[in-house]
Amino acid sequence: MILRAEKDMAVLCAFIDATEKEMGASGGQNLEAVQYYGKLVKNHALMFVQDPNIMASVNFDLRKDASGKETLGISMRANLELFEQLLEKAKTDDFYKRILTAIIIKEGATIRDAFSNVAKHVDIYKRVAALSSANPDDESLKKLAAQLTDSETIGYIAALRYYDENGITPAEVEKHGEKETSNIVGAALRGIYELMVPLTGKNEKERTFLVRESAYVKDIAGIFPKLTQKVMEIGVREGKVKKDPLTGRYSGTKDALSFLEDPKYLQSK
Repeated sequence: MILRAEKDMAVLCAFIDATEKEMGASGGQNLEAVQYYGKLVKNHALMFVQDPNIMASVNFDLRKDASGKETLGISMRANLELFEQLLEKAKTDDFYKRILTAIIIKEGATIRDAFSNVAKHVDIYKRVAALSSANPDDESLKKLAAQLTDSETIGYIAALRYYDENGITPAEVEKHGEKETSNIVGAALRGIYELMVPLTGKNEKERTFLVRESAYVKDIAGIFPKLTQKVMEIGVREGKVKKDPLTGRYSGTKDALSFLEDPKYLQSK
């Protein structure tokens, strides 16, 4: 696997270089996102994994620099088989080229946001680390959940904007998904389709909230289960969430996650 991963890493670096060149000086935020991702890939920050539950991910944590000061650490992972197949398909099919570019933009936009606001993110992850020993009040927990979700949402919004700019529609994704013979690529396309479909016909504010909601449920809840449970218990106390006494599962009203877009929770201070 090591030799295979090294070969794919070289192909990925070449793809990123070609994408940067194609975007040119007018690439704007998309170009910046690709450059951020590419720089870390070339610095060996990306690890290829064989986990069917991972398409691509960027995770942050607290680390100490040479002076002992806390700073932001990063770990990047990508599904080896998925990237391998997308890189191969992208050579002859523009659709898959755009799909892979969107995945890179999603991760790169998340990285760009974090390293453009290091102090903010260090503060967020200090509060995450303190969850096991501290007992934050309800407002502090909702604020932490909202800010983590906001950071995760940025990448999704960037990818969706790229899809819009390049004419990638849910119908096109569905069409390719139906004829896709690769299980891993088919699963990735289904995930993209399921993200896009609920946004059809929605205005920008509605789209942004739906993406926040999806990021919270699919990403934040998995990465930070203790925080999510605490937030759901707050919802129970507020009457916005119900907990099934038999299964322990939560179900919420339509405004159970409305705090995710409340400016008072999104502000740094």
